[in-house]
Amino acid sequence: MLRTAIIITPTSATSTTLVATESAAAAAASIITTRTTTATIITTTSAAPLIIAITAVFVFLQVFRFRRITCPRRAEIQSGQIKCSIIIRSLGSIVTHRVVGKVNHTRDGLESIHRWFFVKKRQTPYVRKVVQLRGLIVQHHLIVSDEGLDLIDGGFVGGISRIKKALAHHGKTWADVRSIILTHGHLDHTLNVARIQRLTGCRVYAPRLDRDHVEAQHRYRGWSRICGWLEKIGRAFLLFQIPKVDQWFSPGDTINGLEVIGLPGHTVGHCGILLPEEKLLLAGDLFAKHFRKPSPPPRILNDRHQEAHRSIIKAAKMDLEGITLNHASKMSPAEALSALIDLADDL
Repeated sequence: MLRTAIIITPTSATSTTLVATESAAAAAASIITTRTTTATIITTTSAAPLIIAITAVFVFLQVFRFRRITCPRRAEIQSGQIKCSIIIRSLGSIVTHRVVGKVNHTRDGLESIHRWFFVKKRQTPYVRKVVQLRGLIVQHHLIVSDEGLDLIDGGFVGGISRIKKALAHHGKTWADVRSIILTHGHLDHTLNVARIQRLTGCRVYAPRLDRDHVEAQHRYRGWSRICGWLEKIGRAFLLFQIPKVDQWFSPGDTINGLEVIGLPGHTVGHCGILLPEEKLLLAGDLFAKHFRKPSPPPRILNDRHQEAHRSIIKAAKMDLEGITLNHASKMSPAEALSALIDLADDL
């Protein structure tokens, strides 16, 4: 503590006393500044090993996770989570905090490290909204855009009421539905199509190679005869009506800005519907994931079982941000994509 005494002296000595006091104050301030700078440097130097050690642990944990990667596509997806520039900026923020003394820099730096190492990559915002219409056995999808509404598959039992609720939730009516696009011709996807046609007057698009499925004329062979028997019973019991298809499409065609991706095997004409801007694939019955492990459709439901496996591998190699499924427990498109890649690894 600097103490200043008030001394009553003649006028000639007053200036000398003030100069001495100012010199002492300047010297004390210099000492305080030097000590503060030295303490800051010491603190920064002592924190450097800790920062390096924490970073090394983070890198080790991430590399350990990557050792389990066998699919090249998965490596491409996840490797983007490690960004050297982010790490450098984060460490720079911590050092800046030690030197300058701004707490927010440290918090932002640590949050950046946590976000890039432990939080899943954020998806590109969807240009069009995809609504999952979930049922007990099967789900289907409604694509909402400014141009109109597109139904991907017609759903199964209870599908009409789910569509009605979704339309009301988005402030739409049946008249806003412009199309139904079928991924394939099985009964659990076509049951409601004829009725929706009457309610909306929309156009119906279906795979050309699945025409016999859609029109209930397909001749099942081998193990898939079981599927044929189940469908025959279901059509009779549920009063199935054959829909009027306005256009038969093939892989590579585009419908209302949606691309048709051929994924045969489950049926000969089975397709996925790709939203190209969002890199989102509506994969139909490509595979199922109701419990912990994803699996291809069972042999009794497939026209060509081995070809269904090849379609799974094909989809896993596509440049996607997410997929949706018609037979799966509730999950995000990114989680479904991860399940697809895991399944492709096992085939």
